[in-house]
Amino acid sequence: MDYRRIAAYQMMLCRCTAGRDYDVHTYPHREFFGALSGMYAVRDWSNDAVYGHVSLAQMRQPGFAHAHVPSRLDIETVLSYLSTNALPTELGLTILEFANYEPNCLSIVPDDPLHVENAVQLRKYLGYCWRLLVRCDILAKACGKRVDWVGETTQCIFHLFGVKYPKMFNYGAEEEANEGFRIWKGNEIERCWIKFA
Repeated sequence: MDYRRIAAYQMMLCRCTAGRDYDVHTYPHREFFGALSGMYAVRDWSNDAVYGHVSLAQMRQPGFAHAHVPSRLDIETVLSYLSTNALPTELGLTILEFANYEPNCLSIVPDDPLHVENAVQLRKYLGYCWRLLVRCDILAKACGKRVDWVGETTQCIFHLFGVKYPKMFNYGAEEEANEGFRIWKGNEIERCWIKFA
């Protein structure tokens, strides 16, 4: 089974790379996955029947159906091809610049981040993501706040894999909140309290 056809992977890819008004946080994800701005749209997490039933190519937005996102290896290949036809490198670079052919994908094998040849880039990408989370935690603590990492991770897993939220209290008990409980605001229908030990 191809992991790229699993609904959780497709939701994660759309969520991490989809364009928004404030999309700076999507830049490293787009670069690693080779997704251009606007290539994928964020769909409703739980009610979209497309996730897991179509390929990633079919999920692309109109105008990106056959888009090729060049990698650094592609640039080297094109320059090598142009030089075998006796074109000087400077002219080859000018042609690439005129064609707006810039490397926007870190992966060596496109559209397959878990491919063996992408292992080095995947390790760098995951290291970057981890450092970003650590910095967010340090910043939150410096501001006197606390990030509920267990709650955030649990909520993400519930959403990605379609798991129903465990009910600890009945709906509408928000007034009786205390520090040990967390409100799930991601799904208004199944809003509930969950206590993490």
